[in-house]
Amino acid sequence: RIIAWKRFAEAAPSVLEALEEIGRSNHFDTNSRSKALNMIKLLSNSAFIVGLITLEEFMAPIELPTKLLQGRELNILGAYDIMIDVKNNYNNKRKNIESEWECMWSKCLNLGDSLGVVLTAPRRTGKQSYRVNVPGDTKDYFKRAVAIPVLDQMIVIIDQRFGDKQLKTAKLLILSPKACA
Repeated sequence: RIIAWKRFAEAAPSVLEALEEIGRSNHFDTNSRSKALNMIKLLSNSAFIVGLITLEEFMAPIELPTKLLQGRELNILGAYDIMIDVKNNYNNKRKNIESEWECMWSKCLNLGDSLGVVLTAPRRTGKQSYRVNVPGDTKDYFKRAVAIPVLDQMIVIIDQRFGDKQLKTAKLLILSPKACA
């Protein structure tokens, strides 16, 4: 699943081109053309582009650990060591969010250019109840509304699953007779 984000981002221009062809072609039924046009609208959405790149970038640090954690070679403490490194990686990304975001924003702009989309923030109003309404230009808006919350959520999830309390419990598993045998 993690690699899928990266592959989709790479293939997005070709996907958009194919969808545009389906939308224009008379060889497809009305329902298929309608669905293709809806997907084009989604792919051309600034929030989708930024979200795609954000997930691609923030899922990358857990790509290798997930492969290792699914294998049988690692014991539970080894898994915790790996996840502590991942957690430190995410915490460093959070501390350096400005430089991280510069790189990510450049990728967002490149993907937007390849799709023929100018990235724009959603329209803002004075009072917003159901959508993030942060001040700033388009770049700052997406950093504050998408990138930082996604990164913070990743940190929280890893803390919940691989925190100090869970580590202490895992260390107790070593005392199990099966582990000692």
